[in-house]
Amino acid sequence: MRFLLKIILWGTHISIGLWALIIMCFHIKNQTLPSEGERAMKVFIGNIILAVYALLVAYIY
Repeated sequence: MRFLLKIILWGTHISIGLWALIIMCFHIKNQTLPSEGERAMKVFIGNIILAVYALLVAYIY
């Protein structure tokens, strides 16, 4: 069971990283960055998600 959870966590970790890279490349290619407020909101939400994810990983390991 723990092994399965580790595989799932690593899978989501890798997919999140790839998704972030794709979005970054897309922004660089288009040279269209969202407004400051929008960007700040996205960073804030992203940080909350990462914090929850880190707690999950710490709990399982």
